[in-house]
Amino acid sequence: MSLPRLIAGILLLLSSQTALALTVCYEEGVSYPYSLGRAALKQTQGGIVVDMLRQAAVHHHLILELRAWPWKRCLQSLQNNEVDGAFAIIWSAERDEIAVFPKENYSPETPPLGKYRLWRAQYPFFVNRSGEIHWDGNQISGYRFGFAAPAGYIAQQKLMRSGLHVSGELDLDTAFRMINLNRLDGYVIETAIGLHRLREMGLADQIITLPIPYMSADWYLAFSRGYFKEHRNTAWQIWQTLAEIRQTRGEELMGNYLPGSNILP
Repeated sequence: MSLPRLIAGILLLLSSQTALALTVCYEEGVSYPYSLGRAALKQTQGGIVVDMLRQAAVHHHLILELRAWPWKRCLQSLQNNEVDGAFAIIWSAERDEIAVFPKENYSPETPPLGKYRLWRAQYPFFVNRSGEIHWDGNQISGYRFGFAAPAGYIAQQKLMRSGLHVSGELDLDTAFRMINLNRLDGYVIETAIGLHRLREMGLADQIITLPIPYMSADWYLAFSRGYFKEHRNTAWQIWQTLAEIRQTRGEELMGNYLPGSNILP
């Protein structure tokens, strides 16, 4: 081996050993088009948000280590500083106690800076087309059984506080089948995720979304308190880069995964 190649090899080895690792967990289930779940670990294209995070890691010369886990385990690991970060998290005062969000004021009641979000998501009611459910943004009528949302998510918590959530937990496929059979009034989930799954299940004509979203929320990459304490500058650089990727490539990424969609970040 020539001397220049030997030196280049040594430098490459040293850089790989000194590069900062970033361990991030996320929901193991598929949330297409944003995440392919566990499959994202083995594919170069892992979903919109996974791709954004990978691009940011490359930009900052970070070794990204992804962990696809059940959502409750992911949040618990974030709280215990067992991972460096987690996505895609909706901010709340309760979650502010277990993780760090991009904020100017670190008071628990102060919301994060929306410009550093991963994505801005809309959560409509998915209901049977033949039903008589009406939602005006404040009150809902025409329902019999109740509604559901993914376990552990903010939408589920909001439904529970309003007394609208059915007993037990329902995954997306089960909920859509029950809605189609008129055994569940509706399911609350992000628009693109729900629409894509309806197409796959062949239920796009039977189940529709109500015009007014039940809620809208910004998704964030949140860091563990331990990671942010040690790498505050890196954390802010990652948030800034993710915002730039969303602004410059968000619409393109959505088009790659969900052609013809008018869903914007």
